[in-house]
Amino acid sequence: MSVDDKKVGDFTLTTFDNGTMNANFMINDPTTFHSTPEASQDLVNLVNDSISQSKALTTKVN
Repeated sequence: MSVDDKKVGDFTLTTFDNGTMNANFMINDPTTFHSTPEASQDLVNLVNDSISQSKALTTKVN
């Protein structure tokens, strides 16, 4: 995640065929991250998309 070309956080997601998901998030610059609503919203969007992807894979397997 970047704010004004400054890397403020990392989000890594691994989703497996059966819907199992592993997500890791690290804030690299807490001051900038927490003072920027865009960075927080980007994280919310990534988490929501990840959960949707996991749900779709789970539905496909069953």
